[in-house]
Amino acid sequence: AKRWLHAHMLGMHIDEEAIELMVASLYCDCLPLRPPSSHLTGFLRFLLLLSDFPFDRAPLIVDLESDMSDEVRRDIQDQFDKASARPQMWIATADDPMSVKWTRSRPNALIVRRMCSLASTALARVSTLVQRGMYLHGTLCASWVQELFCTPVDDFDMVIKLAPARVPLRPYVIRGTSAAAAGSADGAATAAVGQKRAREGKAQDSVYAGSGFKNLQSIKEVVVGVNPVRVYLDKLLERFEDLCVFFH
Repeated sequence: AKRWLHAHMLGMHIDEEAIELMVASLYCDCLPLRPPSSHLTGFLRFLLLLSDFPFDRAPLIVDLESDMSDEVRRDIQDQFDKASARPQMWIATADDPMSVKWTRSRPNALIVRRMCSLASTALARVSTLVQRGMYLHGTLCASWVQELFCTPVDDFDMVIKLAPARVPLRPYVIRGTSAAAAGSADGAATAAVGQKRAREGKAQDSVYAGSGFKNLQSIKEVVVGVNPVRVYLDKLLERFEDLCVFFH
């Protein structure tokens, strides 16, 4: 669940504890279904929760100890109904019935809508794959699962492209066609663009690796704990956070 949200550049807009509580709800309050018995089932249930749960009309109550009474649940619902200003995701537990710990300030309405929209798109894509017989040996083919973790960038007003050699976490990026593009004729073109960018990234790396400058070849130090992308993003947030929303 966390990997999916971060792959879609939403992880920076929601606390990890909130994600963990949503996943926990799949096991604590799963009736009439049984608790997920595999990582894939749990992941699909998480997407289903995001796409179907009415966060704008009801609190998500997570009974971690399985001892929450009906009276407590009704009280949480009453508090939700009476609240004049409430979080976009009200995730209530016995220790935090008012949802003030993890979702009071974020995610905002824009992030919640995008989160739910991407989850609905991913589930629709999974349904299409199953109907086409892509469900092999009890699991989806890895290549088809990858596209669920590739986010479309067409919705953004501006995309800042970074030099691949300056992105320390680039090896962890899941490459492929996004679920939104995979269902259209543009899927092949998108994949081709992705392959071209991958080649450009390797070429960029070779520029630094094969440099003829002695001063660059003599550098042996390994810089630890410095993420240029994070530093750059922090500076952008510092100056423009009031004007636009950043996704990373």
